[in-house]
Amino acid sequence: MLLTGFDAPVEQVMYLDRPLRDHNLLQAIARTNRPYKEKQCGIIVDYCGVLKHLEKALNFNEDEIENCLIDFDELKQKLPDLIDEFKNLFAGVDTSNLWHCLKHIESNKLETQVKSVYKQMQTTYETIAPDPFVLDYQPDYKWATEIIVALRQLEGNTQPNIAEYLANTRKLIQEYIDIGKINRTAPLFVVDDNYLRRIDELPGDPEQCETLLEKRLRAILRVRLDRLPIYKTLMERLNEIIDQKDQETRDTLERLKDLTGKLNKAIKQEEAIDQSRGEMAIRQLVAEKVVQYGKADELASKITDCISEKVFPGWQSQSTVQAEIKRDIILELAKYAQAHPEVELNPDDYSKFSREAMKYVEKHF
Repeated sequence: MLLTGFDAPVEQVMYLDRPLRDHNLLQAIARTNRPYKEKQCGIIVDYCGVLKHLEKALNFNEDEIENCLIDFDELKQKLPDLIDEFKNLFAGVDTSNLWHCLKHIESNKLETQVKSVYKQMQTTYETIAPDPFVLDYQPDYKWATEIIVALRQLEGNTQPNIAEYLANTRKLIQEYIDIGKINRTAPLFVVDDNYLRRIDELPGDPEQCETLLEKRLRAILRVRLDRLPIYKTLMERLNEIIDQKDQETRDTLERLKDLTGKLNKAIKQEEAIDQSRGEMAIRQLVAEKVVQYGKADELASKITDCISEKVFPGWQSQSTVQAEIKRDIILELAKYAQAHPEVELNPDDYSKFSREAMKYVEKHF
């Protein structure tokens, strides 16, 4: 059945006990290589020596069959090579100190490279395991895994989900990785009314506190970025603080604390105010662009009303409705500017505001 079209992605190992050639052999190889959950590749156990003369057995163009099989011994050699490549990324670093490793990644912008090498390493490790060969390399693989788990927690807003890792790596994390150590090095930070106390409880020196606070703020803002304009403004402010960090190292932590307070206030307002998220987004946009001219709430209400009159279930797919809403927003701005001569808005300002507003209108109305 496996040679005549039966497809079972769960199939991972095939035993060849008789000679096969050409398309039959190629089909047999391919049957074990279908993508499947937790399955990285197929394994062929060759009892009759067909694979020693693969090119002869497969009467195809060499380019078409290149790398269709990888010898298991070659795969074993790949694991130590990948571990060496990963370790070389931390040359000169005290690798026994988890924070120093994370700081090295941050300072040298190695996040993408570290994750890429580890991904290849994990795939190779999982393919070879549970072969005893991996035991000699398990300490180094455990160290690399610990760094990746800590890095993901540092960059994220929740504890990393070990379900993201493959089976043997999950088992290694559960049995050998000290999650408490990771929590102490890259603690999760909740922004609430107790944020000042939480910041004071962060471990390490001021530079470590700054990095931990920046990463936590960035993770929280990234999740909320498309909800309301205030979060975009706060993210821009965070970027400014970090860009100026080298020139103004003395007050970076204080500025990050202040930004944390503003983020806490924005979150509380979003959760407590008796408005839809769409109304709140328009009010925040108006307050940001027009508040200096006064009567921002009045303008926000008029814009919200004109939007509400046009929307209905599924309106986002109607290009004419989208155009009408953009037009009405521009008209309301023009009327407001005409009624308030002190407002220095020009038609370009109307169009920019309308484009920015539509990002939230499409999402929340």
